[in-house]
Amino acid sequence: MYRRRLLAGVAVTFGAVAAGCGRKASRPTATEVLSSASRAFTSALSKAAGGVSVSPAGSTLVPSVASASTAETLTITAESFSFQPLSLFVASGATITFTSTDVTPYAVQLAPGAPAAWPKIALTQGKSVTQRISAPGVYRFYDPTFATWDASASAVESLTASPAYPAAMEGLLCATGTGFSGTEVVSVSATKGGLFSPTVVVIEMGGTVTWTNALAGVCQLESVDGLINVSVRAGGTASQAFPTTGIHHYYCANYAGLDPATGQVVAIQGVAPGYPLAMQGWICVV
Repeated sequence: MYRRRLLAGVAVTFGAVAAGCGRKASRPTATEVLSSASRAFTSALSKAAGGVSVSPAGSTLVPSVASASTAETLTITAESFSFQPLSLFVASGATITFTSTDVTPYAVQLAPGAPAAWPKIALTQGKSVTQRISAPGVYRFYDPTFATWDASASAVESLTASPAYPAAMEGLLCATGTGFSGTEVVSVSATKGGLFSPTVVVIEMGGTVTWTNALAGVCQLESVDGLINVSVRAGGTASQAFPTTGIHHYYCANYAGLDPATGQVVAIQGVAPGYPLAMQGWICVV
C-alpha cells in the first residue's frame, strides 16, 4: 500500500511541474521512479556515513567500512513488513534483540544452512525476544507469514499476500569469529534467470569479487551503502576489491531498485527476469 502511494505521489508531482511549464508530461515509468528513489536513498546513506563518495564504475577502491560490532546486544526491529536493519555485521557471541513496533504480528525464522539453530520467534507490538549468536557464519532469516524460502534460488521470496509484495521480509547477519574465514577471490554469476549465484559470498579482507554477466544486457551493480558502483557489460566480467571488513548488500539496478521507505531491494515488475525475486546479493568481508 505505501509503495502504491509513493508511486502515485511521484507521478502527481511530476505532472504538476510539467503542467506549470505549459506542456503535457509523460508519465514516468516504474523503472524511472525506483531509480530516482534509489539515488535519493543512496545519497542519504552517504551523507549519514559522513559524506562517503561512491567509487567510479570499475574501480577497485572501496572506502572504509565499520568493523563488526563488539556490542553485547544489538537490536533488529520488525516494522512496515521489513527488518531494520536488514543487514548486520556482528561478532560471534553478541545477542540480538528482536522487537516490533507494529500492530501486525511478525515472526522470525532461520533459512536453511545457518551455522547454529534458532527457535522460531514470534513478535507482537512492544514485545522483545533475544537470541544469542552462538557460532560465527552467515545467518539468513525471514518472516514465514509474509515470505517463503525458495530452495532452488537460495533466496527468500515474498508471498503475494504480503502488503509489501514483491519486497521480501528478510534479513541477514554476518557474524565473525574463530574458524570463519573467506577466500581471496570469489566469482559471482549474474544468471539469465535474473539472480546472482551464489547469492551470498564470504571473502577475506583485501579480497576481490569478480562478476560475470550472462544477461542479454548490461548489469549496473550498486549497493545499499553506496560503496559499490560497477558496470558489467553483457557477456563480460568486472571486479572490485574490498580492503576493509564489513557487509555489502548490492543489486543490479537495471532490474531492481531500492524502496526508500524500508531500504529493501525490490524487483521491477515487467523488467526483472526472476520477478518477484529481486536480483540482489551480499558480500561479507572478514
